[in-house]
Amino acid sequence: MNSRIDGIGIKCISVAVPSNKIAVKEIVSYKNEDEIKRAVRSTGISSLRLADQNVTTSDLCESAAVNIFLYSNHKKEDICAIVFVTQTPDYFLPATSCILQSKLGFDKEVLCYDVNGGCCGYIHGLQLASMLSSLHRKDVLLLAGETNSKLICREDFSTAIMLADAGSATIVGEVNKETYMDFSIRNYGSKFDKLIIPAGAFRNPPDSRNEAVTERENGNKRSDRNTYMDGLAIMNFALTDVAELVKDTISREQDIDLFVFHQANKMIVNYVAAALKLPLDKVPVFVDGYGNTSSASIPLALCGIINDKPEGMTNYKKVLLAGFGVGLSCGTVVTDLEQTVFLPIKEV
Repeated sequence: MNSRIDGIGIKCISVAVPSNKIAVKEIVSYKNEDEIKRAVRSTGISSLRLADQNVTTSDLCESAAVNIFLYSNHKKEDICAIVFVTQTPDYFLPATSCILQSKLGFDKEVLCYDVNGGCCGYIHGLQLASMLSSLHRKDVLLLAGETNSKLICREDFSTAIMLADAGSATIVGEVNKETYMDFSIRNYGSKFDKLIIPAGAFRNPPDSRNEAVTERENGNKRSDRNTYMDGLAIMNFALTDVAELVKDTISREQDIDLFVFHQANKMIVNYVAAALKLPLDKVPVFVDGYGNTSSASIPLALCGIINDKPEGMTNYKKVLLAGFGVGLSCGTVVTDLEQTVFLPIKEV
């Protein structure tokens, strides 16, 4: 489904990450050194950020939002809605966006929406925020993040070496008549079991059997209440369905200055870029020291690469953002980030 929203853009992005930075070799010390080195070369992740047990996704997103209101010219009274995107909410109920509405000191008239979204969640959140902003002619606060570390088993090598934690805050609102948000979103629900937590909700309620950690494929260990990822299926999805969507978007939107993909890992980002014949200097990889932070990975990459201003990346007039993963779902948005404010990454 394609949609375009005119006059709306991204005004400001802030990201918060845990100060707890742990080397991959410490997390999976049960593997031999050669296996760990191969994994680090492949993923591009030598260390990642893990939240303390008492820190939730909403805490990280709250910190990112506070940063915006402290260090930019945006005001709370200009916000008409909060959109909170995560797969790790504070509770099954109530909606975490309602909790954040109170904690951040917003008026009772501010709308609150929770979106269950993962790797494509930032694109979903941007679309909903853009629609709300266009409807109400006010700014929307998009909060997107994850505490992936709470969902994995440290003995599952395939996920323990990549999945990490972060929270983001984005102000979406009216910019100028020339700015627009051009979205394309596709879903492949038949592949839902390729990235899944099989038990713990209402289809397979918690019990002693699905809580047990047992040995799985390739010697990995986890319970059915931990995240399972079929790495080969996700790679194939990225190289076929995701690449096709990005290619279709490129055919509609010419002269794109920068391509920022969901930062799954270095290998996937580079392979998708190669499949599309994109110049690598326009396709940044920003995973080392942070990991795969799911719905926070795109805003995290943007704040990291644009604040660092690496050589060859100076123009952000037209940028393509692409999310893909759990669902399975993928989405792109093309917009102008030339006037967007990117705050430095905050450690919590």
